[in-house]
Amino acid sequence: MTTRPLTEFLTVIAEEIAALSGIAHTLDDHLDEIARAAPDLANLSILQTADTLRQYLDDLSSVSGFLADKAPDGVDIEVAGTCSAAQLSDLRARLCGAASQSRLTASSHGDIEWY
Repeated sequence: MTTRPLTEFLTVIAEEIAALSGIAHTLDDHLDEIARAAPDLANLSILQTADTLRQYLDDLSSVSGFLADKAPDGVDIEVAGTCSAAQLSDLRARLCGAASQSRLTASSHGDIEWY
């Protein structure tokens, strides 16, 4: 059974959430532009939702980072079981230690990928 320190899992999770928060921030900025162009109640509601999402992601990233810093040494987590919980192959690879960088980097914000 292969294991990985809990602190490494928590650090990766904090980094992933921070990257998602960056995307939410970009989305929030663009929605703000849309709301200014066509101000109505529906646009303002979407803008508030995007802002709330960004704030929650910021907080979750901070909490995960704090937990990573405070987690006791010597606590190892089984890799295969933990990684199998992630559906996205990119995230799974980062959690498993097979990839060193998320595709959610600052340079990828704004890039369009068609699925």
